[in-house]
Formats: sequence, C-alpha cells, structure tokens
Amino acid sequence: MTHETRPRTVKINGRRYTYLTLGEQQPLIFIPGWCDQSDDYLGLIKELSKNFKVYVPDLPNFGKSRTKEKFCFDTYSKFLTGFIETLKIKNPTIVGFSFGGIIAVDLAYKTDLKSVFLINSLGAPDMKPKLFLFISILANTILEIGSSPVHMTKILYHWFRNFLSNVWRRDFRSFQNQILYTGHPSISKVDEKITVIWSINDVIFKPEYPFILKNSFQNARLIRLPGGHFDCTLNPKKYAKIITKNGSEN
Repeated sequence: MTHETRPRTVKINGRRYTYLTLGEQQPLIFIPGWCDQSDDYLGLIKELSKNFKVYVPDLPNFGKSRTKEKFCFDTYSKFLTGFIETLKIKNPTIVGFSFGGIIAVDLAYKTDLKSVFLINSLGAPDMKPKLFLFISILANTILEIGSSPVHMTKILYHWFRNFLSNVWRRDFRSFQNQILYTGHPSISKVDEKITVIWSINDVIFKPEYPFILKNSFQNARLIRLPGGHFDCTLNPKKYAKIITKNGSEN
C-alpha cells in the first residue's frame, strides 16, 4: 500500500485541476466543502485509504484549482463526470461533506452511482436566516477550534483565502445563496440509496434539518453521531469505519 498522499494534476476540458489520492483498493471520491480544499482532509483520507483508493479534488475555483469557472451545479457535475472519466475511475463510492454533499446529490441525480454518503450535507431548503446562520457558524468554530487548534486554524485559513478570492463575484454570491437557502431543485427525484451521516452537535443547522434532508430522498437512511460540523476531520476513524461498513452493504 502507498502511504504517501501526493498532490497530482489532471487536465479536463482544457483546464488543469489538483487532487490528492491515496490507497489501492476500491475507488472512493471525497468531495470537499464550500471554500475548502483537499489537504484539509488528510486524516480522513489516510483512514479511508485503508479500505479504498481515495481521490480528493480541489474543486473548480478553490484550492489550487483556480480555474475561474462559473459557480453553478453544472460546473461541478461536469467537472466530477470529467474527473471520473479522465482518471478511468470505475463505480466509485461518493462521499460529500457539507457543500460537497449537495454536489454529490447533483451527481447522483444525473448519473448512476454505486454508493453515496453525505456528511453534514447541504441539500434541503431549510437553513437558518442569514444573521443566525453567521452566528451559528461562529459558535461552531469556537466549539471545535479547542479540539485541535492547529488543524482548525488551517481549515479556517484555507476557507477565508478561498472565500476572499471569490466573494467579489456575483455568481459566487448567487450560488452560495442558492445552496444555503434553496437546496437542490431535484433532490426528491434522486433514487440512489443515500446514507446521511450527521454530527448531533453541528449547530450550523437547525436541529430538525438532518431529518428533513433524509426525508427529502426516495431512499435514504440517517446515522447520527456526536460531534460538530468538522468532526469528520477531527475524528476521522469513526467516519471511515461507518463508510467502510455501510459501503460494503450497498
């Protein structure tokens, strides 16, 4: 088994993207959150790589994939479809975190996937009002930064850098509002089997939100765990265990 997580590049439709990969078994694509980048998830990548060949891209416009593409569902679904085709990835398990979850929903709506996991995912149209959302994000950050100050500081640094690089763009702001407050327009039409993994102490969302998300799908199950929004990066072993166990059952 390869133990080194090395950044690589792939050219899709004339644009160059960066991604990380690790492992040698069945393929799994992890889709990062909004304004996040691939190396925010090194701990989870290493745990998942024990049972999967893990691919984690820097999504268009974020991290080192500064491709200046339009912010919309079509951009991200075309990128992931091209990513899978170009790298010849067959029947991957898809894991989406937060914003990556709603992109996984979009991909599941448009293509057939083996297995889909959503971790603290966007997708349903039931977020808090903007002021309360901002306060909730701040509260969640304060709660989690004490668990691992160095790791969380790195995530926050990447998030603000990616946010500030794009916030001046109208399509960035418009798409951000869409994913937060409207959700995915075709979520009820997704017929793939979906596993929703939810951190009980994620104060960014309303307490009832994970149930709304789960019930938005035709075929979904909900697994609830202790922890905050970024718990999958702070306690990666338990998430890798759930994905490995439930992925083999699908």
